[in-house]
Amino acid sequence: MFSMIYTISCDSYLFFKKQIINIIILSALCAFFTIIIQYMIGPNLNEISILYETFFLKKYTFFQILHKITNEQKKIILHIFCVKTLSLLINHTALYTAIIFLIKSIISKKQKNLYHIIKKSIHYLPIVLPLIFLKFFITEVGFIFFKIPGIILSILLPLSPVLLLIENQNILSSLKNSILISWENIYVIIFPILVWNFLKWILITLFVTLYIFPVHMNIFIINFLLNFGYSYIAIYLFRFNALIKVKNVI
Repeated sequence: MFSMIYTISCDSYLFFKKQIINIIILSALCAFFTIIIQYMIGPNLNEISILYETFFLKKYTFFQILHKITNEQKKIILHIFCVKTLSLLINHTALYTAIIFLIKSIISKKQKNLYHIIKKSIHYLPIVLPLIFLKFFITEVGFIFFKIPGIILSILLPLSPVLLLIENQNILSSLKNSILISWENIYVIIFPILVWNFLKWILITLFVTLYIFPVHMNIFIINFLLNFGYSYIAIYLFRFNALIKVKNVI
């Protein structure tokens, strides 16, 4: 058990270290792409002023705010939520796909430049995005009704994009097999996923609370840092899947 965790962690760290420049570039590009999406389809300044002019600068609970704000303000909140969710899903999909193809290019000893990897990732974006959306939806439903199912699903489902891209499985099979494989090897998956979710929570809380930089700069930096950490998780899951395949063959 511990030997497997150690092997995956070391392999992931070495790959991450060797490819850190490429990972930084991909993380920055995806973060910048998120800003563009939010700028293009997000609320304009007039809508934001309508939203903030009454209750958002006062101390009310979330449910009190929903009760007091107008229907127009509720539509703006829904608009903001949809834009943020869409940009987040596209960001994660593009980054995850790019990292997987980066690993594949290294392993196959036919290393491609970043332009080729990004181009291929964009081509696969419509294929992987429905899976990322479904994974996100299932996990969020688990968090909405009960916290524990949400945490468990966030541990069991992250392997699914690897199975979709590497094993050429369909969306439902990827989700199903991700749950089965991850549950069978829960001790290998649980620690990095929980640590990553905890660090992500700290990072988001820090940036949302302190407002260190201007709004767009804040969004870019937090997305870049999240992408940077998310890249390691993608590498870890790829290596985990490779070792599981070898273990099953043996």
